[in-house]
Amino acid sequence: MRNIVQIVTALVLLAFPLLANEKEIEEQILNPPASFTENDLHQYLGFGAVATGILAGTLYRPNSGTDYETHEKMANLATALAVGAVGTGLYSHLDDLNVDFGWRDPDNQHIFLGGLGALLMAYSIAEAPDGGHADAGMAGVGLMAISIKLTW
Repeated sequence: MRNIVQIVTALVLLAFPLLANEKEIEEQILNPPASFTENDLHQYLGFGAVATGILAGTLYRPNSGTDYETHEKMANLATALAVGAVGTGLYSHLDDLNVDFGWRDPDNQHIFLGGLGALLMAYSIAEAPDGGHADAGMAGVGLMAISIKLTW
């Protein structure tokens, strides 16, 4: 595989002799930038959690004939995505946590509100279907949405 890359590099260098720095070109070919990063995963999990949380909350209305099973599955998916977003966020952005700035730092607000939102979503599915879980679920999705808006 490396030989193929070297051949492609040589062809690029032959085809474009006026390019400034051949080492730079070789470096870009041998080490292309990551197309999907940890931060991308964190971002998409967070967006997915909010989107599926909204769907879970709007797809079911008691005594309306709508399917409770779909509501339940969407809520479980939203919570799993939220937990995944928190986990990947802690893994890739823990160094952004700065206790010196306290609540005033948007990164700290993002961490706190996103984590609290995920906890409320988990609490909501733990309390379902006995009732009294909609407020926690909606608050959790709302806090996650605010958390995303703070840093986006």
